[in-house]
Amino acid sequence: MIELIDNLAAADAQGPLDAELVGGKAAELRALSMAGQRVPEGFVINAGALDAFLRFNELDLEVASILEAAAGNPAALLRAGESIEELICGAAMPADLVDELDRQRAHLGAEKTLIVRSSAVGEDGAEASFAGQLDSIGGVTPTASLSDALKRCWASRWSG
Repeated sequence: MIELIDNLAAADAQGPLDAELVGGKAAELRALSMAGQRVPEGFVINAGALDAFLRFNELDLEVASILEAAAGNPAALLRAGESIEELICGAAMPADLVDELDRQRAHLGAEKTLIVRSSAVGEDGAEASFAGQLDSIGGVTPTASLSDALKRCWASRWSG
């Protein structure tokens, strides 16, 4: 089983979450839950999951190469983002991550409609704020692919 996913609720918590791994929003939700406050049901997928996904599909170097070729050219960067989005959305999700997503979905209630949101590392800080710039994928119904929604959210990191 992969070690990239944590439940937000304190009942399932193994302690505080590291904002450097899960982003400030998820870390604060866990802290609130541990303090006895009600938080929305959910789980967090840490930053290592995207890295593992890119390596699994051998996309890490390809993404870097596409970005390097487009550097300094806004029109080329837009096209690069579209190319990266196609690569990510068309790539296979590692089986262990799919299994864990399915397990977490079942834990929440397989019949629930979900939303995939970013809690990007460094979204809000002293130097910059870019919260909300990654796409939120709503309406992920029980028959919809949670893996596909996650890939769309990840891909939006590079899209315009």
